[in-house]
Order: sequence, then structure tokens, then C-alpha cells
Amino acid sequence: MAFVSATPEYIPETSKRHLAETYGCHCAVFLLSEWDNILGPVARRVWYNKHYAPVKDDVILSLSKHILNSELSATTRSRDFKEIQTKLEINNTDNVVVLSFIFYGVVKKRCSILSAFSLLIPLAEFNVFLPLYDFVVDRVTWYIQVLRITQTGKMKEFGLESLQKEIHHLSHLLLQLKVAGLKQDIQIDSTLLANLHGVDLGFLSKAICSHLQTCGYSVVIGTDSGEINKMINTLALFIERKRRNLCLSCQGDGGGIVDESGSYEPGLILQGLRVQSSESTDEGKSNPDNPQTQPDGSTLVLSQPNLSDTILAPYPTTVVDLRTKEIGTTSSLNQHKQLRVKEQNSRLQDLWLRMEVGLERSFRSPDKSNELFPVEGGDTLILKLLSEVSTLDINFRSHYIEVFNQLIIRRALTLINYLDVVSRHGKLNLGASELIQLQKDLNYTNDSDVKLVLASAELLKPGIYYLLYGDLSDQFNQTRQFMTAMML
Repeated sequence: MAFVSATPEYIPETSKRHLAETYGCHCAVFLLSEWDNILGPVARRVWYNKHYAPVKDDVILSLSKHILNSELSATTRSRDFKEIQTKLEINNTDNVVVLSFIFYGVVKKRCSILSAFSLLIPLAEFNVFLPLYDFVVDRVTWYIQVLRITQTGKMKEFGLESLQKEIHHLSHLLLQLKVAGLKQDIQIDSTLLANLHGVDLGFLSKAICSHLQTCGYSVVIGTDSGEINKMINTLALFIERKRRNLCLSCQGDGGGIVDESGSYEPGLILQGLRVQSSESTDEGKSNPDNPQTQPDGSTLVLSQPNLSDTILAPYPTTVVDLRTKEIGTTSSLNQHKQLRVKEQNSRLQDLWLRMEVGLERSFRSPDKSNELFPVEGGDTLILKLLSEVSTLDINFRSHYIEVFNQLIIRRALTLINYLDVVSRHGKLNLGASELIQLQKDLNYTNDSDVKLVLASAELLKPGIYYLLYGDLSDQFNQTRQFMTAMML
């Protein structure tokens, strides 16, 4: 017998909120639903985007019932209560696309209750939203993890207020991607490759090489938005067209992001940060508390306080500082995922302790998130490319770079097949000798070339980077899991 809810077909005004200054954002409604043992599915809080026509209460309630009822019928199976399940459904009847995050929140005497956080996207906006799907899922998943901690007992309203701030920030960020996001077609005139005369090719090759080795995730810091955007457009030529939707140019005084402080936004592939010209190189280097280069030469710390969240990005980040002509990376690709999970767990644990004690201050010790590893030099592939591009007519340079990108993809596919054969589908562990042999067999001149192609292979087959550069303690298990997935 079908379940009949006792919930009235309207949403109380106390549960409704309106988001200000979010005109043009892809999402029309943000919906937090909970399962009530008496009333059934309840729309606990609804956030409306004023840019779109108001969504009727009965439509929102109907979607809320559909999401939770369908999930409740599936909970007869054993399930991990820590899991956050993502569902994407197209509702042609109401002309909306529903992106739902199903999870168990902790409310009412710390009992688990089935909950769902949903984004209602107008069907007309879906094609524009789709390239941003992974970014939104990653960001909202983090919001829900925080909400679970702040959702306990007397702190529930605080949790909803915090969630509302994050929703507003996300809406504003999506709006900025519409306004200041890069186009898929980049004109060569807007890049440094239009005229290479007077360009420091050594610095540019290092920037491009490190940019590719970190899977395209880069931050450009400078004092002039025009110079920053030229570097951003140049680096964007070396990533896929569809990934350029997650790249943000630098706008005027505040940087190409929504935060008034001009801070870094984790999850964006390319972004620029404009700093005040008073933060000169001499000031940065003369300050012993914030050195550009550590005494031992192993790491460099840029005079930019807004990079602490780079550890939360999906991949390592390249930081290109146009002020000092220095380039650094946050970590290696094989280390980043472990460091990211460790940092997320640390932040959640600190939040839980603060909720328990009722203090605003953090228990976490200062981290070294702004510490960067210097990039030594550009690889031969990039140096050769820049040399060839400089001899071409400007009308053919964009096409030549597209051909180069296709060459990197073909090399990545070849590398994947090579590692599959050499490791015998994950039965053998790979080490330094196999890396040397790989360079000979596939005609790589140095280790930097291998890392560049291997990063491209990581985007095609996640986990392959561990085959050559993973930690020895877990490399064999990562190899076996990866090769097993390839054989399925």
C-alpha cells in the first residue's frame, strides 16, 4: 500500500529563505528534507533563488517525498551510515533537474535520521551546469559533512545558519563562473604565446610543465589583472575545452572570485589572485617571519596568506607568482590525496570538539598549507614546443597546441597499456629500475616528461600514478586495485 503523508501541501513560512544577490545562478531552489516518523518526508528548510520564477510548494513537497520515500524503501539493505549517496534525476513534468545528496543526519538525542539535501536546477540550465557537476558534488559533500556535526541538539540552528552561508557562497561562486569564467575557445591574442619576444621562456616552460604535472590545477598571483589573465589564458590552452568552464579569470581589483578578501577557492582548476602592489618582492624577502625561500632551500613560502585551502583541492596545485617569477607546487600527486583526507578529517574533528566544548577558537595547531615545493625546471617536451610555436604564424599556433594536447593523450594511453603489461595486471610491484626501463622503452628523456604524461594518464585512469610514485607501504595494493578495475 502506498504511503500517504500527513504533511500539509504547503511549506511553512518559517522554513523558507530567499538568497540575495544570486541572480543568474544555475540553481533555482536548495532543499533540505528530513524523514519524520509521524509526518513522513518534511521540507525542513527551503532556499529560493529570486532570479527564477517561484517554484510551487506542492512541487517541492512532491520532490521531497519522492527522494526520501524511494531511499527509505532501499534501506532494508545493510548500509554505511557515514555514506553520502548522490543521485541525479531529470523531472520532465516540472522541467527541473534534481541533484540529491542522501545522508543520515544526527538529530534528536543523537539518533540517526534519513535526510536529503537537493539542488533544483531548471532544465534550461542543465547543459550549462553539467560541466560543473563534479565541482558542485565535491563542495556540497563537504557542506554535508560539516552539517552532520553541527546538527546535534542545541546546535541545530547554528548548523542551518552555517549551511545557509555556504549555500549563498556557492551560489555566488557559480554566478562568478558565468560572469568571469573562461570561454571554451581561447583567442591566441589573449595569451603569452601571441608574441614570445621578450617572454622569459624558462619561466613560462616551468609554469606550463608544473601546470600539467598537477593535472591542470594552478593559481596565478600578481599585481596586474591583465598580466594574470594572460598567464591564465596561456595555461588554459593546455587543458581540455570542457574543463575550462571551471577556470576563473581575474577581475579588476578583487580577483576573479567571490570572496571579498580575494582568497583561494578549492576545486577551481585555474584562478587568479590579485594582490596589492605594496607586497613587493623586497618586502617579502626581507621579512624573516615570511621568507620567500627557506634557509635550507627545500621549500618556499609565498607572501600570500590566502592559500591555506589548496590542500582541499582534488589535485595538487601549482602556484605561479608573477611578482617574484617563482613557481611552486603544494605536493606530489601521490601524496596529495592522503594529505587531503587527513586535512579534512582534522578540520571535522576540530569542529566536533568545538561543538562539544562550546568554544569558537580552534584546537588545531597551525599547519604548513602555504608551504610550496619549488619547481626546478621545464621538461624537454614543453621547451621543444615553445621553440616550435615561436616559428609558426600566429594564426596556426592554437591549432598546433591542440595537436600537442592530443599527442600527450596518446602518450598517456600508451603509458597505461605499458604499465598494464609490465606489472602483469598488478601482480608485480614497480620500482626505480622499472622507471628507468620505461624511459628507455617509451623514449622519455627525463623524469619530468614521465610525470607530465603520467598526470594526464591519472585523469584518464585514476590511481595509475601510484604505480610508479606511490608510497611503498600501499603501492602494491593500489596497483592491484587499479589493474583489477582495468580488467573489468
